[in-house]
Amino acid sequence: MLFIDFETPHRLRVHGTASIDGNDPLMAEFHEAELVVRVNVTEIFINCPRYIHKYQRVATSKYAPQVGCETPPPQWKRIDALQDVLPERDQGLAQELGGTITPDEYGAMVMRGEG
Repeated sequence: MLFIDFETPHRLRVHGTASIDGNDPLMAEFHEAELVVRVNVTEIFINCPRYIHKYQRVATSKYAPQVGCETPPPQWKRIDALQDVLPERDQGLAQELGGTITPDEYGAMVMRGEG
């Protein structure tokens, strides 16, 4: 895994073996979590930040789960080519959001900041 701090800038690289569990006891600690990934860390080291552009966080994304706020469904789940592989809980979501869209239409939405 590569952790990047764009404000400092700083990078930390973590190597290890991951496991994924949908029934992990930590699930309750993370609002709207669907899985918990645990990593058995084998190595951690600082990674050269030379090519990291400096950015500053302006706002939290409305798509980041927050306690007390309903997280809106992402627009990419409307892409027509993805409908048959969405999880059962997301079947029909495209229609609720205004219908399916093409990958090009989604790309245009992203460019407008609507993704």
